[in-house]
Amino acid sequence: MKSFALQLYSLVFAMLFSTVSGQSYSIRTYTPVDGLNQSQVNTVMQDRRGYLWIGTRNGIARFDGQSFVNYYSEDGLVDNRCIRILQDSKGDIYAVTSNGIARLEGTRFLPYRINQHGHANNIAWAAFDKKDGLWMYNGRNHSDKKLLFYRDDTLQDRSELLDLPDGGNVVQIRYDLPSDCFVMLGSKGGIWLYKEDKFRKVGRYEQASIRQSYENRVIAKINGAHFLLENGRFQKLDPQTETSTFFRPLNYSFNPDRRDKITLIDYNRYLEIPWSHGLIYNIFVDRDNVLWVYGEEGLFKVLSTSFLNFTEMDGLETNIWSVVEGPDDRIWFASLNKSLQVWDGEKIRDVHSYRQVNDVVFYMGSTTLFDGRIFFTQGNAVLEYKDGTFSRVPYVHSAVEKVYQSPADSSIFVGQTSKGLIIKKNGTSRIVKEFSAGAKGWVTDIAHDPEGFYWVVTSTTVAKVYDDSVYFYPHPEAPVRNGYVVEVDSAGIPWFGGKEGLFM
Repeated sequence: MKSFALQLYSLVFAMLFSTVSGQSYSIRTYTPVDGLNQSQVNTVMQDRRGYLWIGTRNGIARFDGQSFVNYYSEDGLVDNRCIRILQDSKGDIYAVTSNGIARLEGTRFLPYRINQHGHANNIAWAAFDKKDGLWMYNGRNHSDKKLLFYRDDTLQDRSELLDLPDGGNVVQIRYDLPSDCFVMLGSKGGIWLYKEDKFRKVGRYEQASIRQSYENRVIAKINGAHFLLENGRFQKLDPQTETSTFFRPLNYSFNPDRRDKITLIDYNRYLEIPWSHGLIYNIFVDRDNVLWVYGEEGLFKVLSTSFLNFTEMDGLETNIWSVVEGPDDRIWFASLNKSLQVWDGEKIRDVHSYRQVNDVVFYMGSTTLFDGRIFFTQGNAVLEYKDGTFSRVPYVHSAVEKVYQSPADSSIFVGQTSKGLIIKKNGTSRIVKEFSAGAKGWVTDIAHDPEGFYWVVTSTTVAKVYDDSVYFYPHPEAPVRNGYVVEVDSAGIPWFGGKEGLFM
């Protein structure tokens, strides 16, 4: 009976956005088992219609959120090793592979093979400029690097730009779309900007590298610090400062030298996702602000950064049966193992003082009342917590699996396992004995609808309560048997969940 409830209560672990070591995020993995061409993903792009395009070392795939459509050389790609997938201002999709480019026409690609000196190329990078000119950097080896420019089915060799004014040559090149300029890392340690046929040296550094973010911004790592190109100048990024320019243009990042975590930056939050899914090549954020991570072992979707998973590694007890938020925003965890813990925003602490009042196991269905009191359900009572003090609720003398307070009149419902449902209203109490293990089943959940009815789910059926009248649905008509939860939606429709599934 408890397993479904434990899964349900795990949803409550949507904690505050805090940086806490050991917590993990819910991640969906996509590999060839799910239909992806190959697990080594090189690039991800989202087109204007919302499709995700994934480039792998063995073809590319279009993903609609449910399934993959795969393309290979037999579908028009020049070769299967995809470097980048791009979309120009007209909406055309281009696949850049090691040996050429291909434009999507209907359900096939039209290839354009790039041959230089009779041997295969190794296109390492590609980007559109603001005028739909496609630039490609062929980094086959140090002696045979090429900078190629493609537009209107015409290819130009612009490799002269790789010879820098200081006598060095380009070892890395990226294009910054907002600034409409190339950023070049020279062999002599200099970083150069190239725009409108002019070179401008930013500086010379002992240790430097450049990379391109998911939205075509250029980031430079210079002597261990990160810089973002902003209006033709590099601005130092301080990810723990709210005013940093890092927050707005780039929400997510990872340290290429340390692939065991991903840093999340979102305005006033600074988080780290522990990473144990292999080598990261890069990250991508789609239009819905969903984070995608790709690399050596597949494509990974971070389902929500709103949810953190707390486990025994964080100090959480096992067999948690109740999760309650207190009036001070602290989260309480009550366990069948007779443990009570509280999350204070930084760590999970054990609470022992309740043992002097009632040292027994905790059940599901605990809640916080409107006046701030917390009612913890237990194996023989209800434990009340208020202002740092524990006490037993005097009118409860049995095991309880649900406490509910009415939003209509603040009456309190206490679902005892064997002695019926206590309804405490206006200072008086009554017991509906049919709500018990020996009759119609004990109460597992309650909800109130706009017409004034209380929908009560029990361990065997469903009931409607209105004032002093109770109607139990017979088994052939019961919306759910072996039920655990009920909620009423904004239209006043009750939804029931249990072992048999979800019903309305």
